[in-house]
Amino acid sequence: MLNGLISIGAIALALIYGTPGNVDVLSFDVSLEFTFYSVSLCVDPVILVWTDRNIPGAAMTFGNTIVAERWLEESPKRDWVLRYEECHVRQCQGLGWLMWPVSLFVEMDPGRHSTGMTIDYSAPEQAEEALWMPPEWMDSWHWIRLELRFG
Repeated sequence: MLNGLISIGAIALALIYGTPGNVDVLSFDVSLEFTFYSVSLCVDPVILVWTDRNIPGAAMTFGNTIVAERWLEESPKRDWVLRYEECHVRQCQGLGWLMWPVSLFVEMDPGRHSTGMTIDYSAPEQAEEALWMPPEWMDSWHWIRLELRFG
């Protein structure tokens, strides 16, 4: 239920900030999950919305939607900032709605805040080193999850 609200909130965010022609799909993952009693189809796009509005930090993420200020589109910082925001999407995919309560106790961005990390915008992979990332097995939220149960 609460994870479903993240999907609805992500769509609302895209609609509030986006206009036609300002929305890109950065990635689109589709997977099948099989268990003894069910089959699930999971769809996980990462949606990028370009906006002319001011956003704290030039970009923000909610669920699978990244909203970025338009000036960033042509900036040399573009790749680094988008990779950084995609890491926030992965955090949300790993923790689901628990991301927000957990962030009160776990530093989600320890690299930049606690160590004063110097950012090298020419190295976008550095963005992944700055953030706490959930382990691969942690997978609690999908933008759309369709499940067929047996028995």
